[in-house]
Amino acid sequence: MSSPSPSTALQRPDLGATMEQIDLDASRSGFVGLRLMPVAEVAQQSANIGKIPVAELLRDADTRRASTGGYSRSDFQFGEYFYATDDHGHEVPIDDRLKKIYRRYFDAEVVATKRARDVVLRGHEKRVCTKLVATGSFTNAAAGTIWSTHASADPVADILTRKLAVRAACGIVPNVVAMDWEAFQHARECESILDRLKYAGFQNPEASKITAAVLAQVFDVDEVIVAGGQRNSAARNETQSLTMTSLWTKTVVGVGVRAMSMDLQEPSVGRTFHWSEDGSDIGTTIETYRDETTRGDIVRARFDVDERVHYSECWQLITGVL
Repeated sequence: MSSPSPSTALQRPDLGATMEQIDLDASRSGFVGLRLMPVAEVAQQSANIGKIPVAELLRDADTRRASTGGYSRSDFQFGEYFYATDDHGHEVPIDDRLKKIYRRYFDAEVVATKRARDVVLRGHEKRVCTKLVATGSFTNAAAGTIWSTHASADPVADILTRKLAVRAACGIVPNVVAMDWEAFQHARECESILDRLKYAGFQNPEASKITAAVLAQVFDVDEVIVAGGQRNSAARNETQSLTMTSLWTKTVVGVGVRAMSMDLQEPSVGRTFHWSEDGSDIGTTIETYRDETTRGDIVRARFDVDERVHYSECWQLITGVL
């Protein structure tokens, strides 16, 4: 049985979730894609929305007005900047017989919804992480000493060097540092971090007590975002082999500027462009339809998005941290 047309699939807001719930579910899975590339709602599926070059944004202007004249005006020369959203989705079947067998233990529709949403958001997470750790797209430099050498590594110095470089490149002080969960574990074990906390009055600092928020204070940024998402990178086969791989490359740390407003011209590393005209919701819309050939219901999650790097000048990488 082929997939139904949109008119035969029922939207299920009762199985959907608020943005807060989606953020919580994503956080539990270690997903950070919607934080590093926040959603921007767009009215068209694809468009050239233009981009103001950094050089134009930072150019001096004579703001003094003569008594008989007007004020100076911005005359930005927009560069081309395209997006084109794709419809991403996943379906989970619910067999009628199994639903009845397990109904005392869990709601099959709710479980299927969580599975479908996880697959779609995991795909988004993979696309965002792949873009933001690409050394061919962003300026990058190796760590002075690998962070797993706890006695001599200096993550603060490594990040300060990149912060200065980002500010010199785009004129904005970085507000975020992003890293894999494993790099985070090693960063907070470094003696240079522990010593800074002791001198700052942190009572009896222990690595286990150093949260991402504490590390953000040490690095002097608004946020340290820890990516914990993983995937099974093994080929699908009858033995169901398992090879866990981090979605964010664990040897790479990102330093830069993430968007904090809805202004599409705000310089930042990137955006998730979301098109809702075809029924998509932020974080996935949930639909169900009946499939009699399998005697069951189908739960579908879908998300119409395009993840785009905005200003590459707003992001730099530290490589070889592990």
